Amino acid sequence: MKKILFIFSVVFLGVFSSCESDKSLPKSNQEENLGDLIVPNDFDWKTTRTVTCNIQSSVPTVIYIYNAVTCDEKGLVAIYHPIANKDNAFSLKLATHLNEVYLKYSDVVVPVKIENGMLNYTIPETGTRATRTIEPCNGCNENDIIYFPCLGDWATVLYEDLFPNEGDYDFNDVVLNYKRTYFLDIESKRLQRIVLEMRVNALGGTLNYYPCFRIDGVAREKVWRIGLQPQGNFTFKLGDDPDKDKDSTFRILEVNDKPVGCQFLNTLPNEKKRPKSELKHFLIVIDFLPNNMPTLGELSSLDVFIYNDDMEIHERGGVPAWTECPILGKDYYCSIRNLVWGITVPLEIKHATERTNFLKAYPKFKRWVITGGVENQNWYYDGKEEHLFTIPEN
Repeated sequence: MKKILFIFSVVFLGVFSSCESDKSLPKSNQEENLGDLIVPNDFDWKTTRTVTCNIQSSVPTVIYIYNAVTCDEKGLVAIYHPIANKDNAFSLKLATHLNEVYLKYSDVVVPVKIENGMLNYTIPETGTRATRTIEPCNGCNENDIIYFPCLGDWATVLYEDLFPNEGDYDFNDVVLNYKRTYFLDIESKRLQRIVLEMRVNALGGTLNYYPCFRIDGVAREKVWRIGLQPQGNFTFKLGDDPDKDKDSTFRILEVNDKPVGCQFLNTLPNEKKRPKSELKHFLIVIDFLPNNMPTLGELSSLDVFIYNDDMEIHERGGVPAWTECPILGKDYYCSIRNLVWGITVPLEIKHATERTNFLKAYPKFKRWVITGGVENQNWYYDGKEEHLFTIPEN
């Protein structure tokens, strides 16, 4: 069966920027920067891992999986209906620092350890079907639902944009938030719908990059419809890109205006701030044919990256979609010293202000890097407010 590459991208005309323009700004005193660190060659720079879940049950039930003991909706990562007396294996993308999750069914909450990338649990026969409190997607019946990073939060993607050259490592040239939700058929466990949501938080450079979603591995004949639900007042165009050689490229075209008189968007503290309520915010909905839905395993990747006509930038290991990309180090998008241009964090975090040393903005980041991700796996919870940019809500 032929596999195709779906690219979903948002074009922001004349806005995405390079730290080349930052040369006019005053530089901080000489101090240790990210570029000075000795990075283990095999460090993958990932703040998440894939956990394989196997939930067994002898009775019909619904189970809720949370990333925190409070078990509130903000930390909900999955709603799953195990099929009685059958294998119920599925995967979750979870923060690396999580060593356990919390399973809730009926009125029971059970902590379950993650061991060797596996989460195994058997529901006792006394388990009963819980009352559903989460509404299913429009047009769908009751679903299994898998969230990333979780129902009530965003992931944050931080970019340097001078690839293949090293930048100033403030990681605010492009700052995105995104979240992803999978809706699966409750009986077949096949994928009915994918919902992708994105928000552009900051632009700290001058090169014209725009953000992209890539969903790789789904057969073209299984896609029923693709829709765009713009959030906010802006124009868009959805359609194929005739200039690229991929079969299915969907692009939202809009004009993004920085605040009047501002050099960047939400990176310089002394410039006008654009609140979250006015940031570019959009949502893509992909529905699959009811009689030809893919399995979750068919999705080989869901990749968020940035792109312009000459270059694209992914996290370490991301495979280029359109452009020729030099392999500088051990993998795509890492230097010979294993420095990177993109980092994803499974949490909405504040980004560093313009020309701020990232090691000062997030002090625990250094140990995470030089230990190859062994220590300080939750470094992004410990930011220093005096070096971070706060975006107002309204």
